[in-house]
Amino acid sequence: MKKQIARTDFYDIDVNEEINHVYILFKNEWKKVTQVPNWISDIEETVQYLKPGFTSLSDISGMRPPSEECHQNIVKTQGMFNDAGMKKQALIVDRNTMDLIRKSRSAHKELGTDEKMIQFDSWPEAEQWLDG
Repeated sequence: MKKQIARTDFYDIDVNEEINHVYILFKNEWKKVTQVPNWISDIEETVQYLKPGFTSLSDISGMRPPSEECHQNIVKTQGMFNDAGMKKQALIVDRNTMDLIRKSRSAHKELGTDEKMIQFDSWPEAEQWLDG
């Protein structure tokens, strides 16, 4: 059963403890960190519900490329997930938003988690890969 962690104009976060899975829906354009003041604390709360080996489904298809300042916060939280034992991540992308995809891949390469992430364009396909 999904547990809601956060609902904002910029992201939604849910966890499913039964299957050790986190869902993050990114929305809109993150121009300033002040638009997402609870992002880091919401991720800190999220990892409390997860066990090492968890999987993540992140949907960035409705997000525009973030500012550099916001991007750094996203990179920081990817590191938090990696430290908490993320096994793999499915990323839902809008194929027309290649700048955001490139930034995301760059962040994963910096953290050494690039091999854990595969990109998809639909939720069912991504969930099937995570569950496999």
